[in-house]
Amino acid sequence: MVKNVVIVGSGMAAITAARELSRNGIKVTILEAMDRLGGRIHTVKRGERKYDLGASWMHDTLVNPLFLTCAKEGITMEYDDESHGYFTKYGPIPRELNITAVAEDLDGMMELDYGLGKYRQPDQTLKTYAIEFVNKWPLISERNKKLVPRLAQFHELWTGVPWNEAGAATTLLDFMGRNAFMIEGMSSIYEFVRKDVNWDHTDAITNAVVQKISTDGETYLVSTDQRTYEADYVICTIPLGGLKNFHAQLFDLPLSESLSKAMREGVMGALGKVVLEFDTCWWHNEFDQIKFIVDEDPEIDLGLGPGNQPLDFINAFRKHPAHNQHALIVLTAPPLTQFVEANPDKAFSYLLPALRAIRKNQNEEVPEPVFTMCTDWTLNPWIGGSYTGVKVGHTFDETVQPFIEGADRLRFAGEHTVYDGNGCVHGAYASGLREAGWILDHLQAPASGK
Repeated sequence: MVKNVVIVGSGMAAITAARELSRNGIKVTILEAMDRLGGRIHTVKRGERKYDLGASWMHDTLVNPLFLTCAKEGITMEYDDESHGYFTKYGPIPRELNITAVAEDLDGMMELDYGLGKYRQPDQTLKTYAIEFVNKWPLISERNKKLVPRLAQFHELWTGVPWNEAGAATTLLDFMGRNAFMIEGMSSIYEFVRKDVNWDHTDAITNAVVQKISTDGETYLVSTDQRTYEADYVICTIPLGGLKNFHAQLFDLPLSESLSKAMREGVMGALGKVVLEFDTCWWHNEFDQIKFIVDEDPEIDLGLGPGNQPLDFINAFRKHPAHNQHALIVLTAPPLTQFVEANPDKAFSYLLPALRAIRKNQNEEVPEPVFTMCTDWTLNPWIGGSYTGVKVGHTFDETVQPFIEGADRLRFAGEHTVYDGNGCVHGAYASGLREAGWILDHLQAPASGK
């Protein structure tokens, strides 16, 4: 008898699980709430120009199977460890301040205090930890006591969690290899996985908003606003933000308290992106990335305002020189992310103080962009942000482990359900393999594990 699996969501975890299951003769139905497949993998094309509004990098490249697949298939990437420029509102930071070396000492101390899960002291916010470090450690200049904590604030652009909420203990992760930027867009690797799905055994339905998942004890019932699907197994790949918003009304079946708590208390980061295209390249083009540091007392909570948040400018002109791509891809952290996603028409004005700081010619005004595009992940209630985060006093165990355990034949996959690759595309990929393997093992059928 052919078994049926309903997969809720269509991101990397979902399409990977669908590939494994369909190739083993399982009937798969993918239900996607949006009008396209891919989830948080979303490459937007403007002619020959490509912008990733979702994931842009392959992380942990020494242990990332997707990185090796991209290399084998000729998908264009490049290591993202070239030149970085550091600026404040006053312009470039003098090299003699050597702020990156002091910041590396700060990261090293965090590793000593919290590495390998062996806490030498209680967890505290990243902001508190950074300020205490520069004030107690010798040979740090007064200028660096101001700038280095603000450079540490750049971890917001990795975790998507404000530094006065993020825990120092979970800020530094074990990075296994350099980062590789996806020149052709992250959708290229999604399409590579998607093409190997057995579509004779798979249906993918968009604009299908799941309203309830229940069971009669034998069969699972997945109800959308249009119909109810019966399944022997369900793989839920709804992002943590969506589960946080809708879990109470979505699951009409028993869940463990630890799983309910993971949904209820889980943290969703809010890393955002703003794409700015210009007619000319007017900024310091010698850098691949330009980091704008807030040059204010780190003790002060500046709140939302132009020039008040750290920004990372990705120089698309150097990434895509053949396309004459005069563009900056700006990474934002909360609360700026939520603001510009809700008010994209105000994005340029809020970024203007930082844009003025990175001008090559300080006597010329920053031109208006010819094209602006912002992410909208925080506006989508079924996503609720960029990817999983952790706040002070919490650990990944509290979020990840309950999802791995699942709820009988209701399984969970996605970047929020893994330890290695948490928040990353390759983590979502691994979770899709894991859950497809669990189902196939349950059915005593072999998984390819490709």
